[in-house]
Amino acid sequence: MTVGELIEQLQKESPSRLVVMAKDAEGNDHSPLYGFYAGHYKAHTTWSGEVQGDGEEPMIGAVPALVLSPVN
Repeated sequence: MTVGELIEQLQKESPSRLVVMAKDAEGNDHSPLYGFYAGHYKAHTTWSGEVQGDGEEPMIGAVPALVLSPVN
């Protein structure tokens, strides 16, 4: 999902809703959203990868990303 797609979906929701993140795709454990930061993401598999902050030189093959951080 891109930032644009996320914005489009979020605009349909009430701004007072709490944002909660699932630990995994199966919905095991959940945590409120703590914050986010811009960085670069390089996938190692279809379900996991590595992130670097925007101030670092991006890894080869990394793409710009918005990284969401859970409270827990």
